[in-house]
Amino acid sequence: MEMSYLYWEAEMTAQGLLSPPASPQLSAVAEETFVPNRPTLDASNSVVLEVAKMTPYLDSSLKALGLHVEVRTSFITHWLPSLLKHKHIALRFLPQSAYERAAPLTVEPTPSDVVARIFMLFKGIERSAVDVSRWAGAVGVDSERMNDAGLFRVIEWGGREVV
Repeated sequence: MEMSYLYWEAEMTAQGLLSPPASPQLSAVAEETFVPNRPTLDASNSVVLEVAKMTPYLDSSLKALGLHVEVRTSFITHWLPSLLKHKHIALRFLPQSAYERAAPLTVEPTPSDVVARIFMLFKGIERSAVDVSRWAGAVGVDSERMNDAGLFRVIEWGGREVV
């Protein structure tokens, strides 16, 4: 298996979204809006865990999203120092559609198989519950296709601590 990595960082501005939609978008289901400098993290969209349970929870959640062991390990290794500063963590994974509207991604040549954008929000809090299966549906990832080694897959992962 050949692995290639691209690492990037972004800076936020106080203005919020750079370009709003040209006209209102009507749909039967209200789509979530993610504004990076005003993220939402509450009881309706997150889980709360003791920090000691974060590593196995993240590994199980990322596996349920179809990420292979090397990507899961990189994700956890990157975020663990920030997570360990707290006793309990509230976390959620953003739906790909909400993240895409806030941070469009263009890959050339365009992959025709799989693009996965995994973005976690987390916050240190005071207390502690657990179910990893909810994330595949919430994020909108097809974990079977993510695990199909015959497909060309683009996997983007990231996160942000909410303060």
